[in-house]
Amino acid sequence: MSQELFDEAVRLEEEGHQEVALGVWRQLAEASPTRNVFLRLGSIAQDLGLIEDAEHAFKRALEIDGRSTPALKALGCLAIFRRDYGAAEDYLKQACAIEEDPVGLTLLGVALGNTCKGLEAQEACRRAIRIDPKYEEAYYNLAVLLRHDRPAEAQMLFRTALELDPVYALAHRELGWLLHRRGDSPQAGMHLRKAIELEPDDGLAHIYLGNYLWQCAEGDEAMAEFRIAEALKPGWAVPLWCQGDIYENRHEDLDLAQACFERALQFEPECAEALKNLGRLFMKRGQVDLAREYLNRALRLSPGSGRVQKLLSALDEGRSE
Repeated sequence: MSQELFDEAVRLEEEGHQEVALGVWRQLAEASPTRNVFLRLGSIAQDLGLIEDAEHAFKRALEIDGRSTPALKALGCLAIFRRDYGAAEDYLKQACAIEEDPVGLTLLGVALGNTCKGLEAQEACRRAIRIDPKYEEAYYNLAVLLRHDRPAEAQMLFRTALELDPVYALAHRELGWLLHRRGDSPQAGMHLRKAIELEPDDGLAHIYLGNYLWQCAEGDEAMAEFRIAEALKPGWAVPLWCQGDIYENRHEDLDLAQACFERALQFEPECAEALKNLGRLFMKRGQVDLAREYLNRALRLSPGSGRVQKLLSALDEGRSE
């Protein structure tokens, strides 16, 4: 009976009946609680977005076999999704100690990179590339780690990822933004538009393209991208303060700009960029006390922000920027 149910669950998955298959895997987990059953149950639950169910299943698999690298890697991946990078690092280090493979090493690199262990993270991704020089995820994640301090190498790595997978939307997005930051406008726009073509619901890609267009003096097109991002992710501060920038600096409509900045702060009170922009706007309005309050809040959140420091200095000198 257990084998028949197992075969039925596999058949349902292969035919695309994921939710029905999930029910069969759950039935099997009760009747025949083996490691493989829990791994399959966890995998399909994860695919369906049932994160807690997936995590429970993978933990059950790990209880049965404490050296199950698929369970350890899956739990590490779920911890990254929850942004519990410490737990992710623990699971993935265990998995890699048992068996190093490109997937586990790359995931470990992501976890380490988010726990301020950049050099270890880079080495994990480089080991993944040495094991499988055709694993595009390792190139992409190594490029993400290097994009600020070593942009030329990051650019090369993003391009390698795209050579291996030309429809890798995230690589197009991040390469486009890096090229924009480095002043290569035509190539930047091409990659950002390709990212959106591949993943139209990627709000960050619309933000990147909007900022690129804004820098190209295409304000209306930029505003359209910011509004798409806002619609895709309601409650996200970024598209709101981006729209506020355009109202303030292109249309010189300080009322609409202020409304955008304040809405951004309603959603994310600790958004340093919105605080900075609102402080700058109050400077223009001559509301010195409010300007200083918001700029100081922004500086506490981003102590190294030269732009905020410059605005505060101008405020102290009685100038408006």
